[in-house]
Amino acid sequence: MANDSLAGEFGTIAGWGMLSDDDPTLPEFPHFAYDRPIISNAECHAQLGTPFFIKETNVCIDTSDGEGGICYGDSGGPLQLQPAEGVHGGYVQASL
Repeated sequence: MANDSLAGEFGTIAGWGMLSDDDPTLPEFPHFAYDRPIISNAECHAQLGTPFFIKETNVCIDTSDGEGGICYGDSGGPLQLQPAEGVHGGYVQASL
């Protein structure tokens, strides 16, 4: 499944990571679930910059508005694709 075919749709991310850079405590249960827009590979690369290699099969979410994203410790959390009626679409892998 190519990322660009999902651009404009929404996905739900969840994680167990830090709530902020100031609080290193990791919760015992998923502490958030955010509905975030999925963006194209080109937009993803523009947001992340050159150190990241975006594969065709990567699915990127837009967190540029600062209203919910992923943080340290969230890697491995689920990405649920909403256009596919709740199908598990991937895992949280990286963030800035």
